[in-house]
Parts: sequence; structure tokens; C-alpha cells
Amino acid sequence: MNKTLINKRIPKKVVSPKMPKSEVITTENIRRKGEYTAIRAVQVKLGYEPTPFMRQTYYNLIRDMDYFDYSGYSLTSSYEIAQEAVLFLCEHIGKRLTDIVIDGKGEPVTILKACFRHVNAYLSRISRKAQKDIYIEDFHNDYFKVIWDTEAEDYAVVNEKIAAMKLTERQAEVLQYRMDGRSLKEIACYQQGQEGRCACGLAF
Repeated sequence: MNKTLINKRIPKKVVSPKMPKSEVITTENIRRKGEYTAIRAVQVKLGYEPTPFMRQTYYNLIRDMDYFDYSGYSLTSSYEIAQEAVLFLCEHIGKRLTDIVIDGKGEPVTILKACFRHVNAYLSRISRKAQKDIYIEDFHNDYFKVIWDTEAEDYAVVNEKIAAMKLTERQAEVLQYRMDGRSLKEIACYQQGQEGRCACGLAF
């Protein structure tokens, strides 16, 4: 496989290797075709959604394509985009990208366009998830900084911080369960059990 070339100007722009659309999809070239489709989908997505997440995803995917065959290199999660494209194309081995298939809406489209749509839908899902991810370190740092850094064996400082949060009785109870290592599902089952709506019999 030819290496992906990146020019030195900013923003970085990938120059993808040529991929004849009339070439039959085989096990030997399916990875190259999947990578090509993935990088084109990310380029388009980045064009109308230039978020830091999409920009980093784009750069990571380029690097993964460049160093895929290097011993010891660990692929990033961005390469899953290319894997999605490859998995889609696996269903069409022996055909050409220009061959017509029927999509989920019953419309005739080329395999290339159907694969592009599949990858774009995957990109939209991970992009929405990235926007919803909230890291606790980004909020209430004043509350939790002492908790992570303290080496004291007593929890006086921790208790002071919790008191300063002015939690309701129910919130304090849930926090205590979480500090005890209980999962959210276990807490929910326990709460439902107290109300007579859960019969799972979890021992608390």
C-alpha cells in the first residue's frame, strides 16, 4: 500500500492514493478501499463540522494509515472508522464500487455511495457522543481536588467538601453508594426494591 502523503501546510491535507472505482473488491485491496472511503468521509465531515474532536480524529486516522504496518505502532480509536468501511465492503467482495445496490430506503445507489453513507452515519454517532461526554475534572475542581491528592487516612476534609455541596438526602445516599463501589444499576435496583418495584434481591 502506498503511504498517505501529508503536505506541510496548515491545515493538513491528505493526498490519497488513486483507487480505480472499476476495480473489483478483493480481500487484497479491501483495506485500501475502506481507508480511502473513510478518509474522504472524515474530510467532508470536517468541512462542515470543524470541531476539535473531528480535527483530531482526522489527524489520527491519517497517522494510523501511515503507520499501520509499522511494528509496535498502536492504532488509535479513529481507525475504527476505516474498519467500519471495510466491514461494509466485506458484504460486496467480488463486486465493483460502481455497482448498484439498494440502500435501506429502497433507493438504488452505488456501493461506494452506500459505504460513504454508512461511514458518515458512524461519524455522526461518535461525534454526538463526544459532544455529550463530560469529565468530572472539568467541573467542581474545588470540590474534588483535595480528594484525589490527599494521602490522609481520615476523611475529615472529604466530608467537609461533601457538606459544602449541600446535597439532598437522596443525593447524599446515592453518593455514599457510589463511594462504596456500587454500580448505578445496583443503586437503581435497591431504590426500586425499597419502593416494592424490584424483586432482584440485591443484598445491601
